[in-house]
Order: sequence, then structure tokens, then C-alpha cells
Amino acid sequence: MIRRGLVCNLEALDERPELRAFQRDTLEFAAANRGAYVAAALTIVRAYLVAGSPKVCGPFGSYSAWTGMVRSPLVWLGEPDPIASIEGIRNEDAVLISMRELFGFWLEHIGLGVSRLTIDVIEEACVVPPNYWGPQSFKQFLLRIAAAKSDPNTISAERLGHWLRKISGRVVSLTDAQGTQHKYRLIREQDRVHRARFRLVELP
Repeated sequence: MIRRGLVCNLEALDERPELRAFQRDTLEFAAANRGAYVAAALTIVRAYLVAGSPKVCGPFGSYSAWTGMVRSPLVWLGEPDPIASIEGIRNEDAVLISMRELFGFWLEHIGLGVSRLTIDVIEEACVVPPNYWGPQSFKQFLLRIAAAKSDPNTISAERLGHWLRKISGRVVSLTDAQGTQHKYRLIREQDRVHRARFRLVELP
């Protein structure tokens, strides 16, 4: 749903914006001047088409017609790209944030291409290196994602497995210390006794 929504913030600069009084009814004004507004919108689109429909926007899946007739004319006029707000929504997507965090831990504790059962992932997260007294960040992460309902200090293999199956297949980008972006995907497989196994792979 993230790519299907555009964010618009109305800044009333008032503690009780619902009590504000206006000098005119905006809906009535728009209805009374509908012709002028429609003509202005069509003029923008016509100007863009007459200019040869220059490519000013990248592709936007499932919305190619909207991109060509609404988004591109606005960007061509110098207006902000309407889909710019989507990136902000993505940055607030709790599932995506959790996936990035998981992949970071997976790279650190398990490694690329290594197949693991859910219980193996839990064991890796709970391992304490010798002479280490710092926080068990991987374990704390898994507790946030899949703590047992009966014991918040125990990781539920069932809940974790369900979450891993749910996120399998999604592509997530991570940036390394050198600023290079890498794409990763969690792959779900089955072993000979039909147990679900997971491994992290890097995409080209």
C-alpha cells in the first residue's frame, strides 16, 4: 500500500484547527469556478503534450498513464514530484525497518548463503562470545519480533518462523560502510524432511 498513497500535510499553525472560521466556503467556491479550474488543468496537460511529452520522470509501476498525464506535466512545470512523499512513508514502514535490521544482524552473525532453520537462527542470536559483556542486540531484536506470548523473555520459534515466511522474497537495500548500496533477499527453502529453511542472498 505504500506506493499507492501520497502524503499531503495541512499546516494550520493552530492548537485547535477544527475551530477555525473561514471567510468563504472553499467547496462552494471551487464548484462555482469549476470551469476555470478544469481549463487550467487541461492547459497544463496540453502544454506538456505540445512540448513533445519530454521524459522528466522515471517509471512508476501500475501508474504509467497517471505518470504521463498528471505527474510528468507537473514536474515539467517545475513543481515537486508528487511521489516524493512515498520515500518518507517507506522510511517509516515498520516492516521494512525490521527487515533491514534483521538482514544486518544476519550478515554479521550468520552470513550470506548460509541456510538455517528457525531454531538455528534463534541459537545464533543467543550465543554469547567469550569475555563479552555487551548487549545481545540480535537476541533483543528477535524478542521484539517474536517473543513468546507466555514469556516475553523467550523467543518463539513458531512466531519467528511465521514472520520469516511472511517477509521471504522481498528485496531490501542496505548501504555498507563505504556508502555502496547492496540488495538482499531472504529465500525460503525446504529440506528433505520438509522443514522450512532460510538463507540470505545478495542480488546482482
